[in-house]
Amino acid sequence: MEQQEYQALKPMVLRWGGRLAMVSAILTLPLFVISLQLDARGGRSILIAQLLMQISSTLIFVVLTGLLRSFLVRNCLFRGADRPLFFLILLNCVYAAFSSMALLDPQSKEQFQTVLMTLVVALGMLQALFGYLLRRMENDLGGFKRAFSSLNVFTGVCLASLVLIPVGVLASAVADVMLATIFFREVDRQGHLPEDSPEP
Repeated sequence: MEQQEYQALKPMVLRWGGRLAMVSAILTLPLFVISLQLDARGGRSILIAQLLMQISSTLIFVVLTGLLRSFLVRNCLFRGADRPLFFLILLNCVYAAFSSMALLDPQSKEQFQTVLMTLVVALGMLQALFGYLLRRMENDLGGFKRAFSSLNVFTGVCLASLVLIPVGVLASAVADVMLATIFFREVDRQGHLPEDSPEP
């Protein structure tokens, strides 16, 4: 009965999501390195560049995570990770807001720093929780479930530790590549289904 409640995401949406995941993977490390370099500089143009990078990375994360949430519910019939994904989106937006305020008010940057670090820890814990809950899903994600869930746990632990944030950033880029592969494999799977075959 539950399988009839949701209509699976269509191949066009999944292709778009896969491409977005690849863009995220490609941009993750360069944006991280550039942001570190820009932190040591000042000026109006630098501020605008930092704000644009913050907004773009947040938008990509929100859209991609929302798409992953829909994919798990509609294509995999799995709602066990709904809450962690929802709060990952919410806290990422909160982080972006505080980060932008810190950029716009450099004199208060140290005060915002504590809040930002707390948010990073919370985001890391949520991502690790998501990876853990993903193991309960029956769908094997085209053979990637164990690797994808473990990689999310590892990424979350690295981010929550603070000292391993660079490692966590690298791991998140790998996770994005894996997510793109999962989406593309789902497109191929749907393409081989008979027209009258029910969606999973």
